[in-house]
Amino acid sequence: SGTVRGINGSRYMLVELPPESWSDSCLDMVYELGILGVVPVIAHPERYRYVQDDLRCLNRLIREGCLFQINSGSLLLRKSCREDSDSDDPAWNSQFSWFRCT
Repeated sequence: SGTVRGINGSRYMLVELPPESWSDSCLDMVYELGILGVVPVIAHPERYRYVQDDLRCLNRLIREGCLFQINSGSLLLRKSCREDSDSDDPAWNSQFSWFRCT
């Protein structure tokens, strides 16, 4: 029918990014989903090395309307994301908008 269905029939769709490297085709994909009325929810961005190395790719996805799904352990146990920096890293902490689940 040409209809894109998300999680439980919603407009939210869980999306996996390429595991090895960032590509601007990721932005093209989420842009196209947005045109269809879909809100991409990027699964586990904290696991990708290219995200760990350059958080600016997350900013690009945010500007395209993406949300992110992460494990609570990734927030609580920073080492699971990147072992070579500590949780007080201002570059890391300034990149995120925090929200509360209700």
